Amino acid sequence: MSDGRETAFAKVNLCLFLGGPRSDGRHELVTLFESTEFADELIIGRLPSGEDEVVCPEVTGRNLVAGALGGILIPMVLERVRADPAVASGTFVTTITDVVGFFSFLGIATLWFGLK
Repeated sequence: MSDGRETAFAKVNLCLFLGGPRSDGRHELVTLFESTEFADELIIGRLPSGEDEVVCPEVTGRNLVAGALGGILIPMVLERVRADPAVASGTFVTTITDVVGFFSFLGIATLWFGLK
């Protein structure tokens, strides 16, 4: 792979439909999306050695690369445990949202009531 720069434009999903299961157990997807003017500039290069890394020095929060990694890794994990990513992703995301919300609630309650 040679070093290079690419622009990764954001998109807005307007709708997503999940079809019935195919013969391979996966589902057909139909989506309609609109691209936006928002984008990340990706600078891709080889490290001399060590692990792969994603560096986003000017970004303080989530970015397209972080979202893309989550979008790639979650289905890979689900496929590894033989769960259909199209069906299980919703349950997975809901569980994560519930757990984060629950612990956020506990943290706020601790601060509110001055508990230690």
